[in-house]
Parts: sequence; structure tokens; C-alpha cells
Amino acid sequence: MLAAGRRAGDLQRLPPAVEGPRPPGSPQLWSRSDRRWDRIRYALVIGWLLVIVAAPVFGERTASWGDVRSLVASGQLDTVAVSQEMPPGSTGYSLVELHWRHGWLRYQAQVVQVRGRGESANGAGTTNDRAKVVLRTPPSRLLTSLQPDLLVTRDRGEPHDAYVFGWQVPNAAEMSALLLFLAGFGLLVVGPQPWRGTRWAWFWLLVPPIGSIVFLLLSGPTTGVRRPRRPSRRLTGGWAFLLSIPLMAILAPYRW
Repeated sequence: MLAAGRRAGDLQRLPPAVEGPRPPGSPQLWSRSDRRWDRIRYALVIGWLLVIVAAPVFGERTASWGDVRSLVASGQLDTVAVSQEMPPGSTGYSLVELHWRHGWLRYQAQVVQVRGRGESANGAGTTNDRAKVVLRTPPSRLLTSLQPDLLVTRDRGEPHDAYVFGWQVPNAAEMSALLLFLAGFGLLVVGPQPWRGTRWAWFWLLVPPIGSIVFLLLSGPTTGVRRPRRPSRRLTGGWAFLLSIPLMAILAPYRW
């Protein structure tokens, strides 16, 4: 009788059985095989962090002709590098880049230099959307007129249009960001069911680079990030599509 009573007490202490299938994306469904994908997510997050750090270290912030003129006129710059400026005696137009360092960061601006009576300043200005200023006088001469002691160096490097987070960066940095985005998209397609949103929902929100980083941090268990309270309730593709329209407008300056 005593043994039977003990067995009955043990049965009462057993946890109740869970019936029915668990909802997709539930933290309880994150199996050991799914946890292996965490290493990939963490590696991609580290990769994005390296790209973020590399952008201001190796890149240049986009500025304007008015910015460099103001800095030179106020004496805050003593050196400006000029590339693609037209040589004396030439005619036509050229996209001129100006490079300088102010504080800890580097900047660049673009202008269109035009020379020749038959050249149209309006037509030359369409060579680049960011180079809205058209000059008939060499930019270096205009800057030295503001500050005679200004050192103007000649940079013969070809202009490039690789951008990450609004910074003009070497092509290798842009290629790294593209590979990280493709790797995150592959994780969305073949990885485990993501948390907080369906695959289609994250597809619409995967706006690089901010959306890609948010997906990597919130689509699964991440150290320091709270788990979803109701895993069964996830954002659907339709609502995510509507949400992505204003988000793309807000994040446009930070896209490459």
C-alpha cells in the first residue's frame, strides 16, 4: 500500500503533456540542428559590423562644393586634392572630384568643369546627378583665390561610385556588403522558420543594410534580445509589404 501511494504521488508530480502541434517560429521548435544556423547569423552580424566600421575609416563622406568653399574660406582646410581637372588649353567638360580631410573624417565633392564657347553648361551638368554645380573656372583656382596658402594636390585616380551607408568606399567594401546581403537572403530561404515574421514578411523588410542586420538579430535567438512573448503571432507578408514602403523612404540615405 505504501509503494502504491508513492507511485500515485509521483504520477501527480509529472508535468502535463503538451497536445497538438506547436506553432511555427516557436522558441521550443528551435531544435539543435536549427541552433547550428545561429553561428551563421552571428558571423554575418560580425561581417556587417566590420563593413560599418570600414565605411568611415576607408571611405569618404559625400559633401558639396559649398562645403569645401566655406571650409577653405574660413581657413579650416590647408590641403585639398583635385582629380580629373581639365588641363589648360583643353575644351569640353569634365567631372572633377575634390577630396579633403576635416577632423577624423574624409570628404569628397564633385563639380562639372566646362571650358569652351560651344559647350553647354546645362548639358554638362547631366553627367552626374550629384555634381549639380557647373564651373567655367578651374575649381583649384577658385579655391586658391579664397586662400592663397592652400595646398592643392593632383590626384589622377579614376572616380568610382561604390557607396555603403552613404559613404563613397573602395569597390571591395561594396562587394563585401553585397555578399553579406546575399548570404542573409540565403539564410532566409533555406534556414529555419524565422521568428517575429514569416519568410515573406522578412523578404519585404530585408532592405539592405539596416533591414538585413535587423533580420539577423531578430529572426532567431540572439544573446541580449528578448524572445517573442507570443511566437505564434508573426508579421505576415501583406502587412510587411505595406510597412516596407515608408521604411524604404526613411532608410534611403543609408542604402548603398
